[in-house]
Amino acid sequence: MDRINTDPELNFEALWKIYDRNYGSFIPKQIDWDLLYRVYRPKVSSQTTDDQLFEITTRLLEHLNDNHVKLQSQQPPRFFRSGILGSLNRDEEGRHIPIGYNIPDFSLSLVKEKYLKGKFEERLPGSKLAAYFGGSFPLYTFARIAEGIGYFHIRNFDDEEKTALIADEIVSEFQSAKGVIIDVRGNGGGWDPVAKAISDRFADTRRLYMVTRIRNGPQHDDFTPPRFWHTEPKGPRQFTKPVVLLTHRWTISAGDCFVLAMRALPHVTNLGEATSGAYSDEYWDKLPNGWDVCIANKLYLDNEGRCWEGMGTLPDIRAVNTKDDIRKGRDRVLETAIEMIQAGPVKLSDRPSSLQTRESLADSLGKALETVSLEAAVRLFKESKKGNPETYYIDQEEMEILGQRFLSQNKIARALAVYKLNAEEHPLDYHVYQSLAILYERSGNKELAATNYRKSCELNPQNLPGERKDYEKAQEVIGQ
Repeated sequence: MDRINTDPELNFEALWKIYDRNYGSFIPKQIDWDLLYRVYRPKVSSQTTDDQLFEITTRLLEHLNDNHVKLQSQQPPRFFRSGILGSLNRDEEGRHIPIGYNIPDFSLSLVKEKYLKGKFEERLPGSKLAAYFGGSFPLYTFARIAEGIGYFHIRNFDDEEKTALIADEIVSEFQSAKGVIIDVRGNGGGWDPVAKAISDRFADTRRLYMVTRIRNGPQHDDFTPPRFWHTEPKGPRQFTKPVVLLTHRWTISAGDCFVLAMRALPHVTNLGEATSGAYSDEYWDKLPNGWDVCIANKLYLDNEGRCWEGMGTLPDIRAVNTKDDIRKGRDRVLETAIEMIQAGPVKLSDRPSSLQTRESLADSLGKALETVSLEAAVRLFKESKKGNPETYYIDQEEMEILGQRFLSQNKIARALAVYKLNAEEHPLDYHVYQSLAILYERSGNKELAATNYRKSCELNPQNLPGERKDYEKAQEVIGQ
C-alpha cells in the first residue's frame, strides 16, 4: 500500500502536474494552464487544511469545463465534477453526487407507461455498466410508439457482441416502420465501439464521423497519430428511413460520440438540446494524500475537425422539456418527434465531410489474415502503405486489439505477425514491445520475452497508472 503524504503544497503540485502532463483538450479550449497555476498556487501553503485544499483544487478544475474531470476523497467523503453535469448533478445541499443521475426533464418510466402503454421489449439487463451505476436496469428498450413509428431507448453502451445482435433484432423489428425514434436522453455512456456497432445498423454507406488522438507527451500538443472512426453498414440489414435522434445534457461520453456518428447520416434529424460535451475517455489516478483524480486524456474531433468538448454537440432542432412537463406526465420532446415523422417526408441532410473516409490497415490486415496465407497478408499490408497516405491510417490501438483477437483464438503465428508489424509502425510506443514480450512469455521463449520487456521499460514513461503497472510487471520478469 502506498504511503499517504498529506502535505497540501505537494498535493496541489501533483494535481496540477497530472493534468499538465495528460489532459487532452487544453489547445482547443485555449486554456492557459500555467496562468491558472499562478492564480491558484499562492492560495496553498503548508498551513492549508484538507477542506481548504479541496475547495482550491476544485475551483482550479472548474475552469476545464469537462464532465470527465473529477476529484474525490474517501475520508471524509467528498466528490467534485467539473463541467455542466457538475452544476446539474447536486443534492439539495449543493453537494456533487458521484454516481447516478438527477434528471428532472426526462423519465423513461413515463415513456414506458404513457407512450408505450406498457407494451415494450427490454434487453441486456445486469450489465457491468448497470452494476457500476448501482442497478440492474436493462440497457435497451424498444417498441412501436405510434402507428408506423418505432421507439428505441439506449441507456448505456456495453457488451459489443451482444449489442450488435440486439441492434440487428431491433432493426429487423422496425423494417416496416416509416420512421424510428432513437432516444439517448439519460444515456450515461460506455464504450465507443459499442456505440459505433449500433450506428452501423442505421448507416447508408461508409462515413467518417470522428477522429481521436491520445495525449502522449509533456507538451500540450503531444499526441499519437489520429484514429479515424467510421460508421458503415453492418449486420443483415440497415434502417435508412427517417430517424429522429433525441438528446439532452444527460447524453454523456460514448453517448456524445454516438450522436457524432448518427448526425453524419443524412436520414437522421437530431432533436432536443446539446449533449453533455464529454467525449474523451477517462482514467483515474491518485494524489499523494490518497485522493482520487479523474483525467480525460484524449482529443476528440468531429468529421470537420471541430472539438465539442465542454459544449456538446448541438441539435438540428432544439426542443426541451421542463420539470413541470415531466411532473404533469408530458414528454413534449418525444411528442414533437412523433409529429415530425407523421408529418413527413423528412428532408435528407447532405453531410459531404462524412464521405472523406480512410481505410484502416488494421481492419484490412485482419480480413486478409482470415482469407489468405500469413505471408500474403503481411505482403498486402506493406503494399498498401505505398499508396496515398491520405487514404489510409494505421492505429496502434486497433492493431493491438487485432493481435489480442488472434491470441484469444490461439492463433499464435497471426498474433505474432500483427504485433511485429505494430512494433515496426510504432517503434517508440512501449505497448507494442510489452505485447510482444507477453506473447513470447506465453510461448515459452524467455529470452525474447526478456528482450522485449527491456525495450518496453526503456520507452515506458511510467506516467499513467497502467504504465507504472506494466513497468513493474516487466521488471519482475526481467529479474527472474
